Parts: sequence; structure tokens; C-alpha cells
Amino acid sequence: MGKCPYTHWKRRGTSGEEMNNVYSVVTEAEGGARLETAAPSKTPMTGGKKAALVIGILLGALVLAYLAACVVVQTVYGDTALPRTDVLGVDVSKMTEQEIVALWEKQGAQTVRDTKVSLTENDADIGSVSLEELGVTVTPEAAAVAAGASQRYESWGGGALAWLRGGWEYIHSWFAQTSAVPSFDVDSAALDAACEKLSANLNCTVVDGGYRLEKGEGLYITKPADGRMLDAPKLERDLTAMLQSGALTPVACVYEEKKAETVDVQALHDQLAGEKVEAVCNKETGKPTQSHIGVTFDVAAVQAQLDAAPAGTEFLAEAQVEFPIVSTEELEECMFRDVLGTCTTKCAGPWGRHQNIKLAAAAINGRIYNPGEEFWYNSTVGQRTAARGYHEAGVYEAGRTTTGIGGGICQVSSTLYYAVMLSDLQIVLRYCHMFNPGYLPIGCDATVSWGGPDFAFRNSRDYPIKVVTSYNDNTNELTCTILGTKVDDHYVVITNAVLASYDYQVVYQESPDVAPGDEVIDQYGHTGYFVRTWRNIYDGNDNLLSSRVEADSHYDVGNKIILVAPGYLPDTGE
Repeated sequence: MGKCPYTHWKRRGTSGEEMNNVYSVVTEAEGGARLETAAPSKTPMTGGKKAALVIGILLGALVLAYLAACVVVQTVYGDTALPRTDVLGVDVSKMTEQEIVALWEKQGAQTVRDTKVSLTENDADIGSVSLEELGVTVTPEAAAVAAGASQRYESWGGGALAWLRGGWEYIHSWFAQTSAVPSFDVDSAALDAACEKLSANLNCTVVDGGYRLEKGEGLYITKPADGRMLDAPKLERDLTAMLQSGALTPVACVYEEKKAETVDVQALHDQLAGEKVEAVCNKETGKPTQSHIGVTFDVAAVQAQLDAAPAGTEFLAEAQVEFPIVSTEELEECMFRDVLGTCTTKCAGPWGRHQNIKLAAAAINGRIYNPGEEFWYNSTVGQRTAARGYHEAGVYEAGRTTTGIGGGICQVSSTLYYAVMLSDLQIVLRYCHMFNPGYLPIGCDATVSWGGPDFAFRNSRDYPIKVVTSYNDNTNELTCTILGTKVDDHYVVITNAVLASYDYQVVYQESPDVAPGDEVIDQYGHTGYFVRTWRNIYDGNDNLLSSRVEADSHYDVGNKIILVAPGYLPDTGE
């Protein structure tokens, strides 16, 4: 049996040059004979095909890796949250639904309080509001659902697409944190309240320019500042949409601009400048006159103050301000509101005396006196004449009691005098009677006569006063009242003391008009007195504040005169 032939590959060249990828097969047979045959020809591989092959292999590897990720998600994380997952900042990575629920029960409320929604204006941050303030609550179950624990595939719709999505979410967790936003339960009333609060906090209230005059301080001027109002309804709509969207994105605030009223210093000067004017009572209308605050200032100086002041602020202007003691508004509210003092006396004597009292009382009834004005009895009541309706009645004249036109009108002046003292008004002029009249406490009367003694007082208060008189025909009582305005709780008590007294004597005089043996009293006796009167001021707690001598009154002695027939003078032992 001969040698078996062998075969080997031989590289061949062409035209003296070797060619790539060309080979010959040499076969060596038995007997040393060589048989050379050409090897089959191969197509050369280009660079593009190599690249395509590599890409295909890589894509295949990626697909296999992605499918592996899908399998991992379904098998390893099928009932847990994926790695690097949080719910509103609470880390729930790889937690089961039960674990997330338990964690949220501990941390959920605080998390809702801590989670803020940004508010912006023109993309600039202007504040924030917490979910709790917006009325948001998040249940533990909602937190677990948001994290994808146990309900991931159901929330994604299930099926192959959900299975494939799981792989993507898993791969994403390798590179980035997944922050899940749960579904919110929103209290609409709380949301409304939050929007109202935000409006109050975010609004820039317009500050109108203006002024005010402050008693005891002066002229304040406010420099204007423009404002803006938040569109609260739109904000509420945008917040609601954001909460419903499941994305805690910033919410833009929209404002409406408001222009402020300006201040014109020159116009302000023209309006305010002037002298102080007190409000008084217009005696014709019975209504208060217009008061005015006295104001003077330099326009340029105040303008410089205004220019330097920050917008929306108030400053005390360099001005001289003088307030009236009583303004029109004050007087309208309190004019003749209070009884300052009142006195009632019993009237006696004949009918004519009562008529005289009525006429004199009517003449002073309703008289108004503004601060500083004076009342004079004689000029107010006028001359007492028969033509004016006055009658004969008892008067004191020439040291004795007699009759005259207008007798009795001193009871009006005396009753008024006592009311004036109780009103704590200033007495200008007052005379006591010749004899103690008896219808008032001694030392508290005021006599008048035409062409003789007069009675006067001044309204020494800050408010107008009115004299009111009345006569009661049923009781024959005269009442004089001073109406005005009380500014405190003080009241007056009048006291007196007889410092000396002088007894009268009984004097007999002969008269042919008296029958023998008869006695006729021509004049009753009057004891003489020296009396001092005090005006005492008390506060509302009955504490004595002051006591001053009101007047000293000297009453003459008036002897009792008895008329007898001529020759019948009694033996007096003198």
C-alpha cells in the first residue's frame, strides 16, 4: 500500500507579486508525483459590513439587557418601589406597599406641611405656600400607589407595554432619582381661604397721597405709592389645575396695577392756609357756624420734604397748625346737650306780681350766648312799663317796702343768678337786695332795677349756652335752666354763712288814718345780715376740687313800723 497523499496550502503570487487571499493546494502522491490544484476563490469582507455586524451585535446585547431589566422589575420589584424613588421627598426605595403605608402614617402629615408650591411673577420667585395651607391631604395608600408599589403595572394599563415600560423605569433609576407626586385630596374651603390670605400678603396696597391735621401735633402729609391687586380667582384656578395635574410646578401670579392719588403742595396750601376760626352757634338759625383750623407753611420747604420722603410714607410737615377749641362737628354733636345748672323758686304775692315774673322770664327764655359773650339783665328784659304789660307790685325803695311798676321781676334775676352759679359761669355784676327776699337761700339773690342795679354774667365755657325759663301756673313756680355742654363730671354746691345779724326795732308812728285804739302794720321788720357765699366744685367722686368766695351780701335792717291814731303812741320807756 503506497503512502497516502497529503495536502497543504501554498500561497501563490501573480506576475511575480503575491496576491492576497489567493492560495493553491499541493497534493503529493505516491511515487513523488505532485499534483497542484487551485483552492476555491473567497469574496473579500469590506469595512462597512464589519461595522454593521458590530452594531447588530451591540443592539442585540442591549435588547437582551433591556429584556433582562424588564424581567428584573417584574420579578424583583413587582411589589415594591424601584430604587432611588421618593414620594414628596420621602425615600421609599425598594419598599413594599405596607412599608410605605406605615412610613407615611408617621411622616406624611409633616411632609405635606413641608412641601411648598412656588409662586412666581415674571419667572421670578416671590414666595411659596405649603400643601397643607392649600387644604391638601395625602393618604398613605395614595403615597404607595404613587411610588408604584404593587400597582405599577395596573397603573400603566397592564399587558406587554406595561411590562416593557417597567424595564425603562428600572434603567432610569440607575441614573436619576424618581420623585413621585401622589394624588391629592383638596379641601376647597381651605383652598379659598389660602388664596384670600395670599392675596392679602402679596397685594401691594395703593397708598393715596393726602394729609391729616392732628390736634397737638400738626400737619401730616402722605407721599403716594402705586399699588397692585393680585388676580385671586385666576390664582385659585391655576393652583387647582396644578394640584390636579400631579406635578408641583410653580404657579404664576398676575396683578392689576393701581395708580395712587397724587399730592399737590401748592393746592394743599391754597386749601388749608388761613386763621383759626371757632365754631359758635348761629343765633338766627340755631346751628353751628363753620370752624377752621389755622394753618401756615412754606410751600417750597414742604415740597422738599415730600420729594425726600419714601413712597407710601407719612411725614410731619414743617407747618404751624392751630386748632379751634370747638369744631363744627363737635358742636353739632353736643350743643345744648346737658343741663349745667337749674333753679326753681316759689312765687308769692298778688296777681300782678306773677304777671311781671312771667313777662320777664319770657324775655330771657331761649337766649343763646357763645363763649365770651355776656348777658345783661336790664338790656335783655328791657324797661318795665305799663305799656309793655307790667303791673304794680311790691318793691324795695328808699329803705322801705313800697309798690312800683314791674315789682317781682327780681325773683327772675335771682333765680337765674342761682342757676348761673350752679353752671359754674363767671358773674360779671350782681347786687343783693336791700332786705333778704326769702325765696332763695340768703346771700343767693340778685336785685335789679331800671336805671339802677343790674345783673350780668359771662359765658366762660368753651361751648355755647342757652337760657331756658318756664312758669308753672299750677304750682306758681319759676324755673331757670342753663343748657350747654359738660366736658367733665364736675358739679357745684353753693354754701353760705351768716357772719353777722342785726335785729330790727318796732317803731310806732301816728297816722290820722288810724282809728283810736287801732294798730296798723305799715312795714314788717327786716333783720339785717352780713352773709358770705361760697362756690364749691366737686368731681364725680364727690371730692372737693376747689372752694372760693362767691359774694359778700349786706342786708339792711328794716324796722317794723306800726301806725296808730294821733295821741295813742305807746309808752316805750324811752
